[in-house]
Amino acid sequence: RLFTVVAALLVALLICPASYAEETESTYPIFRFKLEFGPIFFTKNELTSPSSSGTTFDVTDGFDTDPAMYGRVKFEVSLAKRHTLSFWFSPTEFRRSGSFSQPVSFKGQTYAPGVKTDYQYRYNDLLFGYSYGLIVSDPWDFSPGVGVLASDIKVTLSQTGGPTETIDEWQVLPIINLPLGYTISPKWKVFVDLFGGATDSDNWAIGGDAMVRYTINSLWDITGGYVGLAQDFESAELKNSAVSHSIVLSVGYSFWR
Repeated sequence: RLFTVVAALLVALLICPASYAEETESTYPIFRFKLEFGPIFFTKNELTSPSSSGTTFDVTDGFDTDPAMYGRVKFEVSLAKRHTLSFWFSPTEFRRSGSFSQPVSFKGQTYAPGVKTDYQYRYNDLLFGYSYGLIVSDPWDFSPGVGVLASDIKVTLSQTGGPTETIDEWQVLPIINLPLGYTISPKWKVFVDLFGGATDSDNWAIGGDAMVRYTINSLWDITGGYVGLAQDFESAELKNSAVSHSIVLSVGYSFWR
């Protein structure tokens, strides 16, 4: 379904008439949405349940490691030229099979080594943020922001002829992001966006984007690049330490004032 939506957007931008708007102090995008997708893979994904007594295991070792599909939908609303509210939703899910090399205790149940085991790892992110255009003069754009990141982490382990256990936890973090963009030409722009936040040494997230954007017209643009994320989560029931990487492509559309 995701590819169907993206294909429809690409067709629409080809057949839509270009409506160009001159960007001045009184003319700016008042609303923008972006659909981003691409393959994602983990180089580290350690799980422990309960946090104090369970076995720590890494599902990148002994399980299928094929990348899954990463997606993110982002909405931005400009209150004024320099003030922007944003929301994005990013669902990620892995369903893989493999086996353990040693007995694993997960949520009070013991999983035997060498037996086919299925796992589901779901990580859904919701972010609400505000950014201020500190520098919005050509060619530089620097719009630091603050926000709240809420993450739903769900893990299910199921072993053939053995136990099946599921745990579902939430993490909420304050986030600071530092996006810096540079306009190479009217059509091309490069930018990086570093972000991170923590509540303590066991609950934190840090990540970044490195992107290149091509502006088709004042309405449509296409962006491609890299997204990386590292995070630690710990509650009484679950401990999760993960590092992920993704190569993404996005399609954006802007509504002008």
